[in-house]
Amino acid sequence: MGITEQNIKDYMEKAGQQTGKHTPVWAVRMPSIINMALFGPVSVLFDMRYHILNVTDDGIMLIGVDAAGRLTPMHMWFSKENIQGIQIKKGMISYDIELKTAGGTLKYRINKIMIGSGFQKNNADTALRLLEQFQ
Repeated sequence: MGITEQNIKDYMEKAGQQTGKHTPVWAVRMPSIINMALFGPVSVLFDMRYHILNVTDDGIMLIGVDAAGRLTPMHMWFSKENIQGIQIKKGMISYDIELKTAGGTLKYRINKIMIGSGFQKNNADTALRLLEQFQ
């Protein structure tokens, strides 16, 4: 997990997004209810994937991370206007985020601390405050 904030900034610039004030955090996509019902605990193998959730004043960019811990060329941009709502559940060691858009709902978990990521602890609370502006 050698991804740095500078790597993320460079990625965003190449993708044509403003980088100004941005707060990246590691986030894991949680299994869907349908897959949990169909496959039970095995659904984790299909659904749980790490992403970089990068929050800006203008929206949220989700950047894919491969199995080796590198940024992938796959990303999604959700502008403020496209976000229909966000639900946040605060836990002891993590935050559960439910991002609602016209295309569906994405569920993520953001751990407050992540070994190997120096920016996670500093950015988790800031990202949460920025996400709250989309509620």
